[in-house]
Amino acid sequence: MLKRFFKLKVVLMASLVLAVMAFGSFDSARGQVVCEGVDFPTGWFNVPVPSTDDANFIAGLFGTAEVFNGNTVGGLDWLYQDDAFLNTSATGNQLISWWTQKNGRNTYLQVTNTGPGVVDLDDDGNPDGVWVHVQILIGDPATGCPEIRNFCDFYTPFDTHVYDLGNLVHNSDGTPIPSSNLQGNEGIIVVTPVEDCSLGALPFFPAVTYNFLQGNVRIVDSRVDVDYGTNVFARLVFDCAIGDPVDGFDCFFEDILPFSLAHNYTILGGPAGADVVLVALSDDYSNSDAYFAIGASPSYGPYNICDDEEHCFSCRGDAGCFVRIGVNDVLPVSEEFTPVPPSPTPTPCATDEDCPEGQVCNVETGVCEEVVTPTPTPTPTPEEGGGGGGGCAIAGGPVQAGTAMANILLPLIPAFAVGFRMLRRRQQRKSEEK
Repeated sequence: MLKRFFKLKVVLMASLVLAVMAFGSFDSARGQVVCEGVDFPTGWFNVPVPSTDDANFIAGLFGTAEVFNGNTVGGLDWLYQDDAFLNTSATGNQLISWWTQKNGRNTYLQVTNTGPGVVDLDDDGNPDGVWVHVQILIGDPATGCPEIRNFCDFYTPFDTHVYDLGNLVHNSDGTPIPSSNLQGNEGIIVVTPVEDCSLGALPFFPAVTYNFLQGNVRIVDSRVDVDYGTNVFARLVFDCAIGDPVDGFDCFFEDILPFSLAHNYTILGGPAGADVVLVALSDDYSNSDAYFAIGASPSYGPYNICDDEEHCFSCRGDAGCFVRIGVNDVLPVSEEFTPVPPSPTPTPCATDEDCPEGQVCNVETGVCEEVVTPTPTPTPTPEEGGGGGGGCAIAGGPVQAGTAMANILLPLIPAFAVGFRMLRRRQQRKSEEK
């Protein structure tokens, strides 16, 4: 996966060139497009964030799928922020990501504990690992992105686990986690270190200071065989000791509140699908026995879509805890595509042994072909009193080249190669006649 990180305090310096696969045509009438009618194959967009009253964390991701010489490459990257430290290669105290199980996509979130832990399970004075609370919020701004799944899990020192959102299991013991309500949905996933939750019932456990979590996410789209990937954003807790409660007073998660989000884009050869995903969370410390990340409702926009010569259009804004949009008519929301399955490629061969079962090697073209056995044509039966058969027919048997060309499938090979071989055969025949 292509991935780059940006720290420059200049909006235009957020760039990631992402190349991907062949897609089919798409409907021009798109209701989710950021700026309908804008057709810039190269440019940048900027998303102002004018309202952050109830948010503690606002960020965005940009993923794209493009056409480039038939090569398949996926990309997902965090949007550049003009007023926040954004280093997703670092460890932190809380992991935040987009997840999606919609339209043939499947999300894999990898979580790594890079430290010793904070929990002493055997009372020997040494930490044995860390408990984490995993919250999965559905991306529904109309209802505030409610939590639809949460669970506790345990990580030993330097432990790693991958949460497959299509088949969830615990890291600690491999037991299944119900995930049917995730399928067909998408939203925000949050992983937070917490106090020992092995004895208490969910959701009563406070967050703790532990800046040792690291993660990455992969989103595999089975419809079009593309794999997006990026590091997961990790929020920090400052000036507190390992294990201190994150209570919002003495210890609290860093605020990530940008004034704008920006990214460059480039189309390398044809129509492409782009997902601009905006997520917003609020830290809830109101219950001393528990911490929650809940959906926030900032305003975004109006969006600015600009070409590479700084010709810009201002488009409608949006609001909510989760927003997924397209950039413009050139880069619409990726799920609006009707993918075209790739055509099968003829198998190269030298002899019949190189071919799959049911095929033979065409030594002229050097590729495998299906064995075609036509339906036998019956021999005409002479009429009674007739004088000897007056018809000509092929009475069964394999069809020979030149006698029934309609029954022979020609492999898809370059036209110049066919012409070259035909010319060579004619030259050979002329030399033999001489």
